[in-house]
This record gives sequence, structure tokens and C-alpha cells, in this order.
Amino acid sequence: MTNGNGDRFVLGVTGHRDLDGAEEQVIKALNRALAEYQRLHEDGLAALSAIAAGADTLFAEAAISLGIRLEAVLPFEGYEADFPPGDERRRFETLLGTAQAISTLPYAGRSDDAYAAVGKWIVDRSDHLLAVWDGKPARGRGGTGDVVEYARKMGRPVTVITPTLQRQERRRHSMKGGTTPASTPISSVDKFEEYRTFIQSTEKLTDRRQLGTQIWVTLHTLLFAALGFLMKEAAASTLLSREAGVSPATPVNVEWIFALATTGPLLVLGLFSCLIWRKMLMDYRALIGWRFEQLMEMERSAELEGLHRVFNREFEAFFGPEAKRARISFTQMEALLPTVLIFVYLAFGFVGLLLGLGTFAL
Repeated sequence: MTNGNGDRFVLGVTGHRDLDGAEEQVIKALNRALAEYQRLHEDGLAALSAIAAGADTLFAEAAISLGIRLEAVLPFEGYEADFPPGDERRRFETLLGTAQAISTLPYAGRSDDAYAAVGKWIVDRSDHLLAVWDGKPARGRGGTGDVVEYARKMGRPVTVITPTLQRQERRRHSMKGGTTPASTPISSVDKFEEYRTFIQSTEKLTDRRQLGTQIWVTLHTLLFAALGFLMKEAAASTLLSREAGVSPATPVNVEWIFALATTGPLLVLGLFSCLIWRKMLMDYRALIGWRFEQLMEMERSAELEGLHRVFNREFEAFFGPEAKRARISFTQMEALLPTVLIFVYLAFGFVGLLLGLGTFAL
């Protein structure tokens, strides 16, 4: 999906204005969700909010507290009039001043059309939507229920945080003749959406590892080309000197001296970079391996009952006890490459040493 933020992952929000005593619970749930997405998208995360009172404001404040880029969209010109003078307006103005990008929709004033449009605008520009929603239909056009319905229609992943509002608890307990608890828990985020997001972030990590390997291969290709050229020059110079019956180490033989003097630092650079490359691959192998273990564990959970369990099936088919033959994973094969190159560099060094010894034996 194109969200206009390049590679940055955009997390949008929709939610109720009146949280009726559930503010603290919602703040904790939003902080947990944002912190998790921040961990999954280290390469860039943006929080997109209309900064309306209630859930939108709490979401924006949580994003700022975690150091996440805040982007704001205003449904109409003069949107500040939607906030009564006092604390609500001060919070709105503070958030607006902190936002790193601000968009305003082309509506002259407050209207159902403006509120409906801003909800769709957020969905269209988000990769994932957080909805602080009680699960009920919208009480007015453009309400939270409408935004969630539109997001699902557009195929956008939605994570629902369901606050148990005090008025609902009072109604439920009055019917049972009980008392209203001081606080109630927030329901957990949808397990499938967590699974799906985890797969996407793992794929990005795998792509990053492959890009790193391509860069290292390019670097070593250049180093080998340079070493080959220098050793060829040194060998040619040695051969000519032998035919002339003089030592190639004579000061006038600038090409020979330059070739062997440059070869040493290049060999050290090649060996050192191979060690760094191998360490990087081992770290990626451990991290990606851990992620696949988590994905397989998610697939085995009761919440994802009935899922095809592709990662578990793949592991059993290729590496399980019933696999037809032992297999080496791609990551293991990839990690062998810098080890092989270390021996190639040592071979270059040995050839260079022979050239030098052969020269001084003249």
C-alpha cells in the first residue's frame, strides 16, 4: 500500500471521544500497542491521528511520549473551535504544535461529511488501524463504528481495543444487583493481526539481511579484482626481472614495490570484513530463528485454531524427524560464504609471500 511515507509504517487511530472512566485503561493499552509496533518497525513508524478529544488525543500523547513521529489531520478549517476553552483546547494546541506533519481537509466548518471524510482519510493512509471501540454501531455518521467498517471493507488490518465503559458496568451490575468495580480490564488485541504483523516485520528483517549480503559480496568482488590485478603486476614484474637477471626489488621497479606494498593492507581489510560479515549473519540467524519460533508458537495457540500453520508444516517437512534427508538451511549456507572467503584471502596472502620470497632469492 502507498501511504505517502516511503518506507515508514503508518499506524492510524479511531476511537470514542467519551471514554467514561476508562481513560487509564485505554492509555495503558495504547502504550502497549504503540511500544510493540515501535519494536517491530525500527526502520520507521508514524502515528496518524485527527487529535479529537478522547481516544485520538490519548493515542497522540502516547506516541509523543515514546518518541514516535506524530502526524495530524484536521477535518475542517477552524477545528480548534471543536474544543472548549480550557484543558481540552490546551492539549489540542500542544499536540498540534508537536506534530511533524499537519493536513487539513477542505471543509469550511463542522459537519458529518467532514467527520466521515477524516476517518476515511486516516484509513486510506494507514498500514494498520488501532480502534478504541466498544463494538457498537456508530451513533452518528463518521463515528468509530463506521471507520472500522470502512477499514475492514478496504482490507486494512484493524486491532480493536475494547474499553469496558463504566455506564455499561453500572447497567450490567444493576441488572444483577451487584456493585460496580473500580476498574475493568481491556480485551487483548486480535491474535491474528498480531501474527500477521509479526510475519511482515520478519520478512522485512530477512530482506535487510539479504541486502547486507549483497553489499558484502560486492565489496569482496572489488577487493578480489584489485588483489588479482596487483598480484598479476607483481608476478609480471618478477618474471621480467628474472629474465633480465636483476632483482625486482630494486628501487627503480616502482610497479613491483607498489603492488606488494598495497596487497598487504587489502588482505587485512578483506579478512577483517569477512569476520564482521560472518558475525552479522550469525546475529541475524539468531534473531530470525527466534522470530520463527515465536510464529510457530502463535500458530499452535488456541486463538489461531484452524490456521494452516505454514511455518510448523515447513519446519516439519524440511527439518523434522520425518524429513527424508538432513538439510542445511539457507542461513547456514550463507554463513559459510565469509568463511570460504577467509581461506581465499589466506591463499592470496600465501601467493604474495611466495612472490616476495622468490624475489629476494634472486
